[in-house]
Amino acid sequence: MKLNKRGIGIVFDWIFSIVAGVLIFSFLIYFAVQHTDLFGKVTARVVAEELDILFSGYETMQTKSVLDFGKKIELEFSCDDGEQRFKINNKEGKTMRGKIIFAEKNIKSDKINVATASWNIPFRVANFIYIWDKRYELDYDPDLKLPEWMGSSVPGDVKVKFVQDSSLASSSSSSFDCSQYFFRNQNNQEYDKIVYYDKNPSDNDDVRGYVCFKDDKRKSFFFGKTMMIGTIFSENREDFECVKSIAVKRLRIVNEVYSKKADKIIFSEFPRCEIDGYNRAVHDPEKLRNFDSFDFGYINRIENANKDLISRGCVGVY
Repeated sequence: MKLNKRGIGIVFDWIFSIVAGVLIFSFLIYFAVQHTDLFGKVTARVVAEELDILFSGYETMQTKSVLDFGKKIELEFSCDDGEQRFKINNKEGKTMRGKIIFAEKNIKSDKINVATASWNIPFRVANFIYIWDKRYELDYDPDLKLPEWMGSSVPGDVKVKFVQDSSLASSSSSSFDCSQYFFRNQNNQEYDKIVYYDKNPSDNDDVRGYVCFKDDKRKSFFFGKTMMIGTIFSENREDFECVKSIAVKRLRIVNEVYSKKADKIIFSEFPRCEIDGYNRAVHDPEKLRNFDSFDFGYINRIENANKDLISRGCVGVY
């Protein structure tokens, strides 16, 4: 078998361009931040624009890095009515379009941590971006297999407890609230939040569940380990629900794209391939109206329908 050297070269050049672009914008941000005191609001606006472009670069890759500003700055993240925004040094801000960022509300530091992860349910919807500066103390079973960059068991600024709840396998009922939970560990230290989860029997790396924040009695449901990680860097229920709504909106858009693709495939493939197979390989729009009711069986059926099409020699939807 001969390798397509030209194709490999194109892919390599594309990857190199992305990495090089991120590095260049990181340098520009570093330079601009150094002069915010000289140029004030104008330069803050430039930094905001360059940060926005940098975040766009992070959307295309899965990574963990540290962004070094070279001097202490203040970043303020907010989410209201399904729209995210950030400000720099309380001078200038920018509304973020098309990005899904889970971040602490206020970061005052010369360095910030940035990580990304892909959200797949079951097809890829988007990369989530996580931004933080605090130290996270995580209490969880090693079988959960959380990324090392999330935190550790050593004392930290934010204490998070993970509890496996097998009752989630059959229902995501909200018949009871978070007030029944005891937010203290054996040393009488208070947890800032407790994350209840259950694993997908067919994929132990996938989870679903809900989070309880210390000062809020209401549950917030999540689906997928990528979204569960987002609960860690969200400081309250309102912020998490707001960012989640943006993610679910993206899911609806991506699903619509795949639905239209399925319709075109049906037109060209039928009768060789079953219409029902293509209909089952995408989300039911009505089901997307109540995202919190997602269960593993529903997601598995979508994924298996697509795999079945491919195994029978049909064109897959994704």
